[in-house]
Amino acid sequence: MKMLMTIIDSSHKEELEVMLKHEGVTGWTEISHVRGMGSSGERLGSLTSPDTSAVVLALLKPEDLERVVSRVRSYCSECAERIKMMHWDVTVEL
Repeated sequence: MKMLMTIIDSSHKEELEVMLKHEGVTGWTEISHVRGMGSSGERLGSLTSPDTSAVVLALLKPEDLERVVSRVRSYCSECAERIKMMHWDVTVEL
């Protein structure tokens, strides 16, 4: 299995959720109001830097990963500069 981690501007997380549903992703975990600093600037949730990000984690079949990543990039063209995606192999223990 693959774990896809998407870091996205909090104001665009609903767009990501709609796209994931459209692509058949049946579950994900969201961490809201994430604060930090990186290539897209400060996202500190403060008076001087009020923006925050959201982290969305989705477990995908390997054959679905590239399709979903490509779809996220094209679907979320407005937030393309502020979206980061990373993925890695995971073992699911039941």
